[in-house]
Amino acid sequence: MSERNGDRARFQKDHKRKVRRRQRIHELIKALRTRALTSIGPSNATGGQS
Repeated sequence: MSERNGDRARFQKDHKRKVRRRQRIHELIKALRTRALTSIGPSNATGGQS
């Protein structure tokens, strides 16, 4: 691999790694939100006091 194209290859690997990390974090946050909403239950989901 040439020195010039080596930088490009490393940038592409780092970019893909960052994108995958962001996707995993977003999926984790989505799962946690879903779990939090289901544990609260439908009666308290609106946050109103009755």
